[in-house]
Amino acid sequence: MLVSVERNIRLGRKIKACRAECGLTQKELASLLKVTPKTVVAWEQGRNWISSRYLLKICEVCKVKLSYFDVSGDN
Repeated sequence: MLVSVERNIRLGRKIKACRAECGLTQKELASLLKVTPKTVVAWEQGRNWISSRYLLKICEVCKVKLSYFDVSGDN
């Protein structure tokens, strides 16, 4: 259980970094993904797991590969 929480947090940090590098605010990303800004905040804080559908959409919007979000080998 602790491992999945830590992975959630690491993934959230990567989502936040990707969004920032892409030059988007949380509100702008939320609008593009058709979710609420609170949802983006929850993803970035690792409180909610993001579905693959939305992760793929972030990849498309920010022009990054899905492997950018790989947290399996992170420490």
